[in-house]
Amino acid sequence: MVRTDDVLRLLLVESSLTEADQVITRLRQAGHTVRASRHDDPEDIKQALVSHSWDLVLCRSGLDSVSAKDVLSLIQIVGHDVPCIILASEQDDLDDLYRLGAQDVVMVTDVNRLPFSVLRELNSLYVRRLSRRNERALRESEKRSQLLLQTSRDAVAYVHEGMHIYVNQAYLTLFAYEDEDDVAGLSILDMVVADDHAKFKTAYRQFSEQSGTSSKSVEVQCKRSDDNEFSSIIEFSHAEVEGEDCTQLVVHEVTSESVALMASEEISSSLREVDPLTNLYNRVRLMDELSKAIARADEGQGSSELLYIVIDEFQKIKEQIGLSASDVVLKGVADILKNQLINGELLAHYSDQVFTILIANGDDKHVDERAELYRKVIDDYVSSAKGKLFNLKCSIGITRITESLSSPTVGLDRADKACSQAQKAGGNRVVRYQPAASELSL
Repeated sequence: MVRTDDVLRLLLVESSLTEADQVITRLRQAGHTVRASRHDDPEDIKQALVSHSWDLVLCRSGLDSVSAKDVLSLIQIVGHDVPCIILASEQDDLDDLYRLGAQDVVMVTDVNRLPFSVLRELNSLYVRRLSRRNERALRESEKRSQLLLQTSRDAVAYVHEGMHIYVNQAYLTLFAYEDEDDVAGLSILDMVVADDHAKFKTAYRQFSEQSGTSSKSVEVQCKRSDDNEFSSIIEFSHAEVEGEDCTQLVVHEVTSESVALMASEEISSSLREVDPLTNLYNRVRLMDELSKAIARADEGQGSSELLYIVIDEFQKIKEQIGLSASDVVLKGVADILKNQLINGELLAHYSDQVFTILIANGDDKHVDERAELYRKVIDDYVSSAKGKLFNLKCSIGITRITESLSSPTVGLDRADKACSQAQKAGGNRVVRYQPAASELSL
């Protein structure tokens, strides 16, 4: 996490070494520890943006080699969340500069304003980075909590004013219900035998009225949906679901057999991440890896890129040979893609005819070459199923996975849009997604 009092990683777009030194000196006098790199060639600027993580771009307008608009466009294309301040000699085209993403336009002669503008943008950048970090931590915490609840051998329910609002699978199994909808809206008293209603209500009311109490338990007879009864200990604790205060109930059946029953229903984590048809990673694992890629980019560890691969006209193939035979085609595609993988690439079967490859490399040229290789491999592949031969083609969409993405879904949507463009252009080609200025903060 980069704070404003840490090293300022500055990209200077300036042709004059003297002018660049003056800007750096001014920022150091304002209290910044500056580590700067100066460029004035468009290719060098793009390479610097791709290869390194920056806190700020200061761009001199009116350069012969590159315009301020070109620099702002490059920042958009690369997709990093890095503020850009334009140093101008005259206030021309201000509307265009702001529209393209300039955070500020400071006159070169206004020596006092630049440090304030820089500090403002660094503070804003720090808040955005902290917000993204907290949002990821919250999503991960919620995901882990949900997973723990679903796989827990303890029967867990959340109730609000005595009514069920959430139950896990162990709870459904314990009370012999098949689906969560079967208990939605039911009173917790429906799970307790009538003779113990008064006992349960007294314990529940006492716990609810004492907000400082961390937990409380009561021993009652419960009944399943088939009216079979069993002894239980129910633990109460305070909780919150979607901003609403509620009570968490953990129901323990007073037998030794329930432990073995719950254990038999556990699903290994490895199976949850693998697609059974292709034996590749599935959508769940892909989303996890995309989240990690966004986090790595936000920590300055480099950006990644996503290939979204769709088999062209796969629906026609499925109609000709049927669902089962078309699965054979997909298995073959999975195998040839897997054979081409190199270090730093993760292949997943996202859905039906869609495969994805997450590449831990932000070099556009390298990723473009890898995408073309995968396109050609599928183009050269002849699939055989149900006595028929199919010359397969594919369309590939590419998008950058950077810290500016609010969620993995945004990255997938962008790759899907690029792939759709490739298909509309005739298919069997690669298209790179080009973000608009309005999408940089999504």
